[in-house]
Amino acid sequence: MQMSRRSGPFPRFRATDKSKPEYSTRIPALSLHPSVWIKLIRRWDDLLIMIALVVKVTVKPAYRESFIEATLDDAKGSVHNESGCLRFDVLNEKGDPNTFWLYEVYQNEEAVEAHMRTPHYLRWRETVKDWFAAARVRHECLTIYPQDSMWRKASA
Repeated sequence: MQMSRRSGPFPRFRATDKSKPEYSTRIPALSLHPSVWIKLIRRWDDLLIMIALVVKVTVKPAYRESFIEATLDDAKGSVHNESGCLRFDVLNEKGDPNTFWLYEVYQNEEAVEAHMRTPHYLRWRETVKDWFAAARVRHECLTIYPQDSMWRKASA
């Protein structure tokens, strides 16, 4: 089997032995058949659609218990009522009882936007707006592991 030179990411081959084409081994990634490349690219897009939000919230000490109650209402509403919300964890920082971390995983950007319009989120936002001791810090992340196919809707 002979390979012809060609520009671009996919090798072109001329089969002299039609049973088993050979691919370039100079660059390992190019040794894949073009159809495999296409499948990998489509799968890569699927893997990167889920959005994780990590939000750091510091509240005034007088509002700690009320903040927990309001945030649990939002978290439970998200997990129970939103098909696009796969996880909503409420964490309390070990060394600071007034610092909380919210870890939320959504199927995609549309699910995040839908969450921001839900009654339980709007109620939470209005309730806690004056309780912050510092500005919220929000990080938007793309999930890598577990992969999309490994996530299951949690039953809370």
